[in-house]
Amino acid sequence: MENLENVNKPGRSIIFINYNKENKYSWASLVGALEESGIFYSGGLILETMNGEASMEKCLHDLSTGKIEHLHVLISTPSSNAGEDIAFIQRVRDKAMNHGLNSCVTIISGGPHASARPLDMLNAGADAVVMGEGEESIIKFFESVMQHDGKNDDGIPSVMEILADVPNCCFRVPGEVGVKRTRVKQTKTLDTCPALASNHRMFRPVEITRGCPHGCYFCQTSYLFGRKRRHRTIKNTVKWVKKAVRLKFDKLWFTTPDAFSYLMKGKQVNVKGITTLLKELSRIPGLEQIFFGTFPSEVRPEHVTQEVIDGIAPFIANRRFIVGAQSASPELLKKTHRGHTVADIWNAIDIITSSGFKIDLDFIFGLPGELKEDVIENMDFLNEILKNKRVRIHSHVFMPLPGTPFENEKPGTLDGELESKLGTFAKNGRLYGARHLEEKSSDL
Repeated sequence: MENLENVNKPGRSIIFINYNKENKYSWASLVGALEESGIFYSGGLILETMNGEASMEKCLHDLSTGKIEHLHVLISTPSSNAGEDIAFIQRVRDKAMNHGLNSCVTIISGGPHASARPLDMLNAGADAVVMGEGEESIIKFFESVMQHDGKNDDGIPSVMEILADVPNCCFRVPGEVGVKRTRVKQTKTLDTCPALASNHRMFRPVEITRGCPHGCYFCQTSYLFGRKRRHRTIKNTVKWVKKAVRLKFDKLWFTTPDAFSYLMKGKQVNVKGITTLLKELSRIPGLEQIFFGTFPSEVRPEHVTQEVIDGIAPFIANRRFIVGAQSASPELLKKTHRGHTVADIWNAIDIITSSGFKIDLDFIFGLPGELKEDVIENMDFLNEILKNKRVRIHSHVFMPLPGTPFENEKPGTLDGELESKLGTFAKNGRLYGARHLEEKSSDL
């Protein structure tokens, strides 16, 4: 693994990231972490974002001509992009080897797919894989590169020396069988994780909660970030939003597994914590609109109460909430370890719509173990609930995700009668989703 053993050579180095619409939120956090650490300045590192194959070719050309000394390729891979990113890693490694530049190129992989299947990335040519949270890992990696400069007799640190103190890391050691895994570490609070990367103009909805205790069998969240919720404090959230507003951002969204779980301990919704957060944010001069409980996040149905809806209503701009129903079959809710009931879904609909809001219900069709009676229960539910003009369905068809209990299940298929029914709802503007031409309207 000579490409890791030469990363400490002096000179200008490039960090090349595969920044795209699927992983841009992750990069805003990771690059923000590097900004806060000061690594870009102390390490003489320059960031390049991927703009097609040409940008990588330019970096390799600059390596060959001596304009730069080392190229760090960082890849964040959601499962939807796994094949494309694996092929990209292979191409970069092959080109580096063919041009005699292998020792000058380091490839670090991370993201949901890499975390669940690190061997996919190592076999493709990655030098190391960050599994799970990456903020501290990426900082520790570059700190280690600089700290080990010239520490050995021959001036070249070993792979183990560079990676030993990098948490959540998986890699191969030359001459040894199998892979090494470093200590697992999760941040205790999101206050240690920057909410954006202002110097590089990378922004994202503010992440206020990470981790989910429910462990739904189709979802990667609990298995990627753990079942313990970690929150960003109100004070820290306000700090980052003020920074974004100073940069002319006047609208605010959030990422969280469940918006109504913010500052939640146990099973009771922390209404005071949620309303205090929104109240403090609404006082920020220049912040014009706050969107909460809607895209790109959702809320769990059992956490919808009249108290929380009444509490947040004065502070939010959205007139629509997204609620994760997933199925109207009690048996499928149990089989998928969803953790709520059909009655919870009805209750959430009643509270939200009677309060003057609209609601989008997330549904997953074709779940593992789905029987004809489950399909009938879903159709009966849809026929009844869509009589309410304030309700829409956001439909998904089950896809197995690596790292989940359902990862080895077959992709879902739609019952013929159900597919016809969903198509009719879509044509009438009552349903949207990847299987249908109708796009989600903009009335958040």
